[in-house]
Amino acid sequence: MLVKTFNLRLNMDTMQYDDSDLNTFTEKHDVLSMRTEFFFFKEEPIWSVIVTYRTPFIPSAVVQSAMEPTFNSKAKKARKGKGNRKIKLSSAQVDIYNKLAAWRTETAKSMGHPPPYLFSNRQLKEIVVLNPTSIKQLTKVYGVGNYKATTYGLELIALLKELTEHTSVQIDSVESKIISTESETVSTENPTETG
Repeated sequence: MLVKTFNLRLNMDTMQYDDSDLNTFTEKHDVLSMRTEFFFFKEEPIWSVIVTYRTPFIPSAVVQSAMEPTFNSKAKKARKGKGNRKIKLSSAQVDIYNKLAAWRTETAKSMGHPPPYLFSNRQLKEIVVLNPTSIKQLTKVYGVGNYKATTYGLELIALLKELTEHTSVQIDSVESKIISTESETVSTENPTETG
């Protein structure tokens, strides 16, 4: 966790604070919290903003293969390895992700915390891709340390296992319906002659 302080001066012509540097900084960093204070320095009003942040997200090696670049090929060469990638989920994984997000919201609400306090959206996507079966595997997700893994891990892993099994059963049944429908279509299109 890192801290940076911005001292914003009042522009007397417009009667507004110039917060362009602050806005640029918050767009480029993962901001955890902001605290503001107002004071006078040599009779000049100053608005001080203390930003607590962490370095930009760099995906773990576990999900590199499931990530899709979000920038063009020329920029890709220049910015390779910067972590500006999206995690691509299949339709089955999106369903699992949505159910994990609902679990996260309910769990956080019962504890009086905002949902990202438990796991961020990116962490949930990485969990879906990794599909951990142990606490040790869960700690391979970026930003999930021993505390989160031991506090929420067993419940999360059990839910993930249940959702994964349920999703694979649904996929198997859909595939079998498709196969049986295709075989019925083939048998009606090519009737055999008896006789």
